[in-house]
Amino acid sequence: MWCCRLRRIEAMRRRRLIVILAILLVAAGAVVGYVVISGRGSGGEASAGKADARGPSPAMGPGYTFDAFIVNVADTGGRRYLKCTITAEFDGNAGVTEMAGKVPLVRDVVIDILSSKTMEDLEPGVPRDALRAELVSAIGSSMTKCKVTRVFFNEFAVQ
Repeated sequence: MWCCRLRRIEAMRRRRLIVILAILLVAAGAVVGYVVISGRGSGGEASAGKADARGPSPAMGPGYTFDAFIVNVADTGGRRYLKCTITAEFDGNAGVTEMAGKVPLVRDVVIDILSSKTMEDLEPGVPRDALRAELVSAIGSSMTKCKVTRVFFNEFAVQ
């Protein structure tokens, strides 16, 4: 009789211990998830400090946002494509007015440039910065009343 009772008590203690450990594990996972998602970990604080060290980014000037570009990536045999949305920033409001009349011309130039790029040319970092510079030059050569100062990728997806 005592033997059965002791086994039941031990089984209940084990169950309690397992339940308590499971609750602690879930709570720890929730805390870690919150820290990772909110960026409050050491990596998030370090990157925030770097952004402050560079100072605030300059405000955006007048710009024109093109409809999405969808082109095949070069050297993929049509199996991969790029979808991106571009905003061109101008040094004055005259650029937005002038661009409204030249959209088909500029879209053609941008499509030619984007469709000539390989997967390596579309990687983040230096290759994509080179693409931005090329787009600034190409779009700027189509403009007569203003200068294109920067190009922004609002969307950039390769599939």
